[in-house]
Amino acid sequence: MTVVKIETPHELFDHVVTLDVNELLAAPTDIRRAYHACISLLSLRDWIFQKYANQPWSWQNKSQGQMKSKTQFQTALNTIEKSYEIVTDIANASKHMVLETNRSQTNLYGSENVEIVAVKTATGGAIIGGFMLNTVMFNQPPTISTSYRIQVKIDATYFDVLTCVVKANALWVSLLQENSW
Repeated sequence: MTVVKIETPHELFDHVVTLDVNELLAAPTDIRRAYHACISLLSLRDWIFQKYANQPWSWQNKSQGQMKSKTQFQTALNTIEKSYEIVTDIANASKHMVLETNRSQTNLYGSENVEIVAVKTATGGAIIGGFMLNTVMFNQPPTISTSYRIQVKIDATYFDVLTCVVKANALWVSLLQENSW
């Protein structure tokens, strides 16, 4: 058995975050996996701050100054990728059930806002003319398919959790590479 040590932020990313994100990709309606992915993506922020506090960092070759506080770093991450604030709130809501106003990045109330929702998607169909459009005939209705996704309701808007996780993960991939973390 190979023992894997997780002692650096990059090791956490490789051995925890990537696995959690990949597991959610494989089972996008598994709430436990969604929580795990969000928690590990948020935890990476803490590991990076712990190791690189008060050091300069950059995003897309633009200096972000020094990492002075975890709050300042979180605000910068939220500005770079809006999905990261949603991932942060889902992670905290899964730990605390309800978010305190001073801990919230968004207007997410708590874990009760995370649910599996049926999503209907329309593909195909023709809307103009009596000619064939691609392989669809005029007046042919679109094909409606239903899939299920984990979504989080913030105010009156639903956000797809998998999409937020994928975007937050992509942010970390870029930041880890650019800053050699």
